Amino acid sequence: MKTKLFLAAGALAFAGLSAATATSFEYVFSAPMEVGSTQLRPGAYFVGQKGDCAVFRNVSNGKTYKAYGKVVYLGQKNDTTSVMAYQGRIDRIAVNGHATELQFPG
Repeated sequence: MKTKLFLAAGALAFAGLSAATATSFEYVFSAPMEVGSTQLRPGAYFVGQKGDCAVFRNVSNGKTYKAYGKVVYLGQKNDTTSVMAYQGRIDRIAVNGHATELQFPG
């Protein structure tokens, strides 16, 4: 019984660690946004980065959109997660805990 309890506690701790180090976050766009050649409608999205690709998954319908950008190494890890946009166009995405940002040339 103690072994089963120990394994269950270990599995829960691992699951919590995985969630804490995830590279996606939820972001709400109140207006249409353009990122690269991808158009996003207003709404909530899970935003993640996989190499040179930003992945946007619509929270309400589960539809996934991808946009490829340029990976820029910053030299130090980001201490926040942010989406930088100007006039309806996403320019950069920086994810907390990563030493890179993804840039989308205009």
